[in-house]
Amino acid sequence: MRKRSVWKDTIRMTMVQFVLECLSLLFNAWMTRCIGAAIVGTLALAGSFFNLVSMAAGGNAMLCASRFVSEELGKKNGNSRKILRYAILFCFTLSIPVACGIYCFAQSLGRQFLQSDEIENAVRLMACLLPVGGVSACLKGYFNAMCRVTVTAFCDVAEFFLRSGLLIILLQFHKEDDTEKICTYMVISMAARTIFTGIILTVLYFRERNHTIGKSSISFGQYMKLAIPVAFGGCLISALSTANDTLIPKTLRQFGDNTSQALEQFGIFESIVIPVLFFPSTILCALFSILIPEVARAKVAGDQKRLQQLTELVIEWTLIFAVFIAAMFIRYGNWIGKWMDRGQLSGRMIQILAPVVPFIYLEIVLEALIKGMGRQNFSSLNYLTEYVI
Repeated sequence: MRKRSVWKDTIRMTMVQFVLECLSLLFNAWMTRCIGAAIVGTLALAGSFFNLVSMAAGGNAMLCASRFVSEELGKKNGNSRKILRYAILFCFTLSIPVACGIYCFAQSLGRQFLQSDEIENAVRLMACLLPVGGVSACLKGYFNAMCRVTVTAFCDVAEFFLRSGLLIILLQFHKEDDTEKICTYMVISMAARTIFTGIILTVLYFRERNHTIGKSSISFGQYMKLAIPVAFGGCLISALSTANDTLIPKTLRQFGDNTSQALEQFGIFESIVIPVLFFPSTILCALFSILIPEVARAKVAGDQKRLQQLTELVIEWTLIFAVFIAAMFIRYGNWIGKWMDRGQLSGRMIQILAPVVPFIYLEIVLEALIKGMGRQNFSSLNYLTEYVI
């Protein structure tokens, strides 16, 4: 891929992600007002738990597929489609036992991670989605490596509208604040988007004309040796994040808040504060998904000049952008919080966290560079240090 196409693809993905992030912020604000911040906090815990089990079941499927397919494309006479088959087989090897375990221990997991005894059925539905979600992630990674950004962008748009649209419809028909039902609605909406994406990506994959016939550079056993550290790193990060999310309501209760108040504050933090802080980073998140295969190809080709140019340019512009955004949050954070949820708490949180924004944004792009170069162990150590602190 030529140098200029990285920025073209970034612009395309940014436009899509920007619109989706705007709609997501509005959706979060509507959800907070519609069902209350406390239930939103429970949904945030459920989402964090689902991300963890998806990572464990898929073995960081999208990153593995994107990186290893990209490396195969950088080799002469490689077979990228065979690497994708390895990724899907590896995903099934993990997802089936993980799904069975979660299905069997759904009640205990709901009590421990989600602070509720009432969402056993929702957890079981989550477990059934894991194999399909893993395959979809592998196919997304494949198309990302093939520079088919329009495919992944379309999937992102379709997933958002299916999930949010279906959830809005279900909540309109059931007004009562029933945590169990609302969590079940959330999982149903996730199932709709996962199945739809899986079907679309599978059809597009089989319609592709790029049928590689070369011999793959690695065997399935070698693929597993390469993928296990990547999967372990992703699982470690997700586990730390989920543990962190679970501890926040518990810690708030220790300082005098009851369960409802703790979940309400956590819901405001997760649905308003964090999305607002990360909203301007849309361009960086789009760049993240594009940089990984680009860096992986340059690394395999031994193009150190290309790697150096990408690194210097990305870091320079990220810092300029992040400092500007941090200044805007310090100045207007309180107004943004009031506009989002009509309260004072979210605005104060945004202003307090604004000085950290440059470090958050810089970490996003550095993660892409590190993962593209295959330094997954360093990335995992970094996250471990952060969460321990």
